[in-house]
Amino acid sequence: MGMAELDHVSGESGRVVVARLSPGEDLLRSVGRIAAGEGISSASVEAIGTLDEARMAFFGGVGHKLIQYTGRLELVSCLGNVSVGEDGAPVVHLHAVVSDGEGRCLGGHVLEGCKVAITAEVVLRELKGVRMVRVAEKEAGRLSLRLSAE
Repeated sequence: MGMAELDHVSGESGRVVVARLSPGEDLLRSVGRIAAGEGISSASVEAIGTLDEARMAFFGGVGHKLIQYTGRLELVSCLGNVSVGEDGAPVVHLHAVVSDGEGRCLGGHVLEGCKVAITAEVVLRELKGVRMVRVAEKEAGRLSLRLSAE
């Protein structure tokens, strides 16, 4: 049995964009809006803050389980990236851990519908020399990441 091919590319850090989101904003859409407005096609993303609603998914190979929560949540950690789709539009891929007032944590793949409560602080770190493209894999029902040097 052969080893799996390592798919990687090296680049450099570019601009750093820091944003503060307002109550009611959708976390995923806002990150996409900021990336598009700044002309960023490849970036790493991190965020913290508070949410009033969370919509996430757990992908366990085949299909996914929807995780929804309504009520005040702490956005403990949110990490991910910005790439582009085959049409050139930004694709935001985030995973998050949130906690409720009792300290119970939920985590998963961030979906549209994560609404900011008080604020969210977002950092985008542009990746120079790296092209990340999300390509549809219809059989698997997901978008896969393709990497290349720019």
